[in-house]
Amino acid sequence: MRTSSYNILVNVDSKLNLFAILNGYTQAFDIVNKDVYLALKTEQKLEDLPDVILSKLKKRGYVTPLTKIEEIKLVQGLSDRARENHLFQKYNFHFIVSYACNLRCIYCYEDNILNGCNSLSKKTMTLEQVDKAFEIITEKDKVNQSSKTIALYGGEPLLRENYDVISYIVEKGKRIDHTFRVTSNGYDIDAYAFMLQKNSNLFSFQITVDGVEEIQNQRKPHFKNSDSF
Repeated sequence: MRTSSYNILVNVDSKLNLFAILNGYTQAFDIVNKDVYLALKTEQKLEDLPDVILSKLKKRGYVTPLTKIEEIKLVQGLSDRARENHLFQKYNFHFIVSYACNLRCIYCYEDNILNGCNSLSKKTMTLEQVDKAFEIITEKDKVNQSSKTIALYGGEPLLRENYDVISYIVEKGKRIDHTFRVTSNGYDIDAYAFMLQKNSNLFSFQITVDGVEEIQNQRKPHFKNSDSF
């Protein structure tokens, strides 16, 4: 039994008896006391630690039965598998057509963009930009690295004024057998009724509603009259 060669030990605050330990390949991270810290750092009195602590250190990978050579081979194997997984990973594609939105949710993390702090809030994706995005999607399709699902996000993707670009994205996606996942507040969804009905087999939806009418209107007010229910 020995301490892992991949432990990283940090003296956080010796006065408060706080020491941190991280293992580079198990990704375990813990705050330990001075006794555990010194035992791991010096490998002395490791066996003198209480069984319950020693058992946890083994489980977290800080203490190992492997020799240094065996541990190096283990890490090399993990690295090789990670590299292989990267080569065969599936890409997910998200279209943020614009950051514009018809609601003013009280918790919105994009609020600073919407309120004019970023010029992106004034822009909508052009058809040329959509074409360039689909060049990449098609490229990944050819080598089987696409999840075959396109997410439509925002802002609010299904604004009435976004119809032309959304319709364009859907038609291009259909041609290469992609489906769509949409996150929407649903307020303008009637503008897309015909498109969605015609392509109902291609869509999955997340419509965000915060509760009954009173709560919905309080938390997700419409920008014009506060009524979004």
